[in-house]
Amino acid sequence: MCMEKWTSYLHETPVDVLISEDMKKALSLANKERQSRKDIVHPLIDVVITLAQLNLPFRGHNEGEVSANKGVFKGIVELISRYHPPLMIHLQKGQANPKDTTPDIVKKDQLFIVVRYVNINGEIIESLLDLIDQANYTAVGLVATIVEVLCKHRLLIESLRGQGYDGCATMAGDIMESEIYFK
Repeated sequence: MCMEKWTSYLHETPVDVLISEDMKKALSLANKERQSRKDIVHPLIDVVITLAQLNLPFRGHNEGEVSANKGVFKGIVELISRYHPPLMIHLQKGQANPKDTTPDIVKKDQLFIVVRYVNINGEIIESLLDLIDQANYTAVGLVATIVEVLCKHRLLIESLRGQGYDGCATMAGDIMESEIYFK
């Protein structure tokens, strides 16, 4: 009986080899995922750089599926995806699992503060002022952050002519709490 077990043991695959094979499979899967993300990220970075160089706005008036004007970024990305299968698959997955916020890699929601203005030559310019880890998404908390950033950049609140809050329900709901603070 002992001899049978010993013979059986000698013919079995050693545990370290089994673990090694599992690790290889996991590593292979992780490498495929990493490559897939690289295939998607590079065209997106190119679009961002191009829009920034041309000083074009990213967002449109209405970015819904049936909208005629989804914005320059989304329009170009959808165009590229027609010829780039990995990007098309990524967009289809995103539509199946929509999210309200875009946390960064460490799962922190961020607030982008962008200003749009007309320069001396009459050109419309859109510039990123700040990117902030935002914890307080109440109207009061967001307004306080916006005012702080405007002051930091020496921009007068009295000079504001309009305001927009892309996708921010707290600031752009039926009751426009933010307008009370900025009027």
